[in-house]
Amino acid sequence: MAPKNSSDKEKAAWELIRQLEINTWEAQDNLLKAKISQSFFTNKSRDLTFPFKVGDRVVLSTLHHWREYKAPGKKRVAKFMPCFDGLYKIMDMDKEHSTVMLDLPNSPNLFPTFHTSQVKPFHENNAMLFPSREFNHPPPVITKNGKEYFIWDIIDE
Repeated sequence: MAPKNSSDKEKAAWELIRQLEINTWEAQDNLLKAKISQSFFTNKSRDLTFPFKVGDRVVLSTLHHWREYKAPGKKRVAKFMPCFDGLYKIMDMDKEHSTVMLDLPNSPNLFPTFHTSQVKPFHENNAMLFPSREFNHPPPVITKNGKEYFIWDIIDE
């Protein structure tokens, strides 16, 4: 409040200070509203329970692995890179930081801890519900000695 015996300049200064205080309060209120709105919309997609448990099988996002995929000398295009890689087993979890540790047998140089946003649960195909998603084995080659199969890789010893 401006004193009663003040000049016009002093009154204008007091009014300016009062208006600055009001503007500051409004800005603080708007910042608080924005913070509440952001937290509301962010928390809509969050789950209160941890989505994984030790032993679950997951696939890993390849979003941050494009550099290795497009290594110099390899004629590859990133848009043809698969979105998810492998089938990995969860070895350990940290619920406080929302991270999981994966068993990465073929990637010894890769740090095995990932945020849960980078992994997705693996669901086995149900051939009864989705028969078109079933991978068909190639038919055998029939020769005069009988059926023969071509083997490209030995997966398990």
